[in-house]
Amino acid sequence: MDTADNDRGESGTSRARRGGWRWLRFGLATLLFAVLCASGFMAGYRRGYDAGHEKRQQGTYLVKVYKVADLLDPDAGPTPDFAPLIQLIKNTVHPADWADVGGPGQIQAFSDNQSIVVLQNPATHEKIKELLADLHRKPAPE
Repeated sequence: MDTADNDRGESGTSRARRGGWRWLRFGLATLLFAVLCASGFMAGYRRGYDAGHEKRQQGTYLVKVYKVADLLDPDAGPTPDFAPLIQLIKNTVHPADWADVGGPGQIQAFSDNQSIVVLQNPATHEKIKELLADLHRKPAPE
């Protein structure tokens, strides 16, 4: 009887230990799974946030004024001709984004202060700024 009690006691103890380890292994596996899921979720969330932020930036339209007096023909008289400059901008910088081809962007010339006013998204404004800077650097044709 002593041996039977001893066997039960040992097997009961070893079962408890195995159960404890099994629970611990299950807990570690679950914890690892939860951490990996959370990190994957956060990475996916961040990627989605970044993509959404970019789309929101593209959907934001700003009005900016560009001084273009030095790019206009000085021999045009009291009313400078903005048409060539406007056409150059529309044909060069995101051509599909302008109102005359179905886009949301608009451009308007103001001869009083020899400037153009542009309604466009930030990315297009950046390209317009670069184009105008390039035109300002080029020497005028003789």
